[in-house]
Amino acid sequence: KMNRFAFIHDKVRCVFCGACAAVCPVRALILPNEKALDFDPALCTGCLACRQVCPMDACRVRKVGS
Repeated sequence: KMNRFAFIHDKVRCVFCGACAAVCPVRALILPNEKALDFDPALCTGCLACRQVCPMDACRVRKVGS
């Protein structure tokens, strides 16, 4: 089975700077505008790059499958 990941986005902390989407190597995160962040769980590999670059600590990734 494939591992699946959930992206937990803290909308209160997020300033929608796009840093997370910019570093996502598989484009699982997309910032379509300054008020929204889209996530595709089928693409996420759980690399945590988004979490590492977020200046507001608004990104979390957790494993939801095995």
